[in-house]
Amino acid sequence: VAMSDRIAHRGPDGDAVWIEGQAGLAHRRLAIVDLSPTGAQPMVSTDGRYVVVFNGEIYNYREIKEQLTKSKEPFRSTSDTEVLLKLYEREGEKMLEKLCGMFAVAIWDREKNELFFARDRIGKKPFFWMSDERGFAFASELGALLHTGQGGALVALGKPDVDWDAVRLFLGLQYVPSPRTGFKNVHALPPSHCGFVRDGSVEVKRYLPAGRHGAAFDAEPKIETSFEDAAKHVRELLDESVRLRMIADVPVGTFLSGGIDSSAVACLMAKRSASSIKTFTMGFPSFGYDERAEARALATTLGAEHHEFEARPAEALRVIDDVLDAYQAPFADASAIPTYLLARETRRHVKAVMTGDGGDELFAGGRGHEGRRA
Repeated sequence: VAMSDRIAHRGPDGDAVWIEGQAGLAHRRLAIVDLSPTGAQPMVSTDGRYVVVFNGEIYNYREIKEQLTKSKEPFRSTSDTEVLLKLYEREGEKMLEKLCGMFAVAIWDREKNELFFARDRIGKKPFFWMSDERGFAFASELGALLHTGQGGALVALGKPDVDWDAVRLFLGLQYVPSPRTGFKNVHALPPSHCGFVRDGSVEVKRYLPAGRHGAAFDAEPKIETSFEDAAKHVRELLDESVRLRMIADVPVGTFLSGGIDSSAVACLMAKRSASSIKTFTMGFPSFGYDERAEARALATTLGAEHHEFEARPAEALRVIDDVLDAYQAPFADASAIPTYLLARETRRHVKAVMTGDGGDELFAGGRGHEGRRA
């Protein structure tokens, strides 16, 4: 319960704890798909054998559910969590080959007394864990594992020492690569990895993505095609990606910077939306960086419900501690501060947003790309 309280900010829509013998699972809910109580977690399978906690979203859950329904699988909810649980009942860890989405998931098998856990292919959703003679613990944030209780009593498995090798990596790379976290004996499950906890031992391994949504990154052959065909293919993939992420039972907005990447996302959202999309932009005039005019012009063209905010230096200074508390590990990306400010304002209007993050390399969004292009 104390670990769950430590990450209450991750899920304002509900919380629950399931405990049985040596196992305990807690969940903080941010309801995006199936807002009813039937989508709440921890979720127990129909036969009572499996219990799941899941963070993320399975974008192709409707297609998987249709396949399961054909095999006479009964469903109690419209959530992707239940689809995930039933798929594991049927296929075990092989279910990972079929999932398209972002996820960190843990499933307790009450019959075998074992825990299965996994993280999505590129690591969008976090999964931290630690293990010693007292047991195994995991969480979506380091703070749930590392904090102390009243009087300094340890609530989780213990307060670790600093991992100085990780610090050296951080100084060179500006981030700490998984499975390191910056702390000794505290691990980040790497992307495309899963594991089991059996009889007190922990096994972690890479799972092999397969199928249309999950070919291994290092196994893709070089494409021999024309620029026009490649551009068409990229547009189709981006359109499909946006379509899948618009599947929600709550309004989905988008961050709009005025650059190519976020503009492409906004345009495709507007194309697929039956109503005006919601766009959100933050300007930084004090730092000589302000794209609000460009973002506003595109939002007007799209007929979007547009919201603008301005980041001031004093405000940025006030939230530095909040940003550090959110990461609780060595982190060097200064964009986290304006992103935090923008997200704080955006949450007053929507619960979920899409962004152009990660698109600079593909859509020439950074200054370095502009220099090379020139």
